[in-house]
Amino acid sequence: MVVCITECVSSQRSKGTGGATVPLGARVELSDHAKDRMKERGISEEQVLEAIRKPTRVLRDTKRNRLVYIKSYGRLALFVIVEGTRVVTVWIADRWERVVERKVRKGEWSEGDL
Repeated sequence: MVVCITECVSSQRSKGTGGATVPLGARVELSDHAKDRMKERGISEEQVLEAIRKPTRVLRDTKRNRLVYIKSYGRLALFVIVEGTRVVTVWIADRWERVVERKVRKGEWSEGDL
């Protein structure tokens, strides 16, 4: 499945993401792995796109040079991992801020320039 991001995401710059998001008009592809995880975890395509369009936070996976889009829903958050314009995997985490804190502390994710 390939979808097109039609909403402007430039407002993310003000949230400390450095403006690094999937470009406006880019076609976003879901990997087979991401599709499987979405089905397994009850995550819709619209939820994935919403996390990319309007993330709560965006971080860089420093080991794999991927972007980590996080969409918060209170204690729960949807994590969408993107390489270029391909969604690699998705998951939902409880107490998501602890997950982010641990990954940043270990140097696996970066909050710096994206």
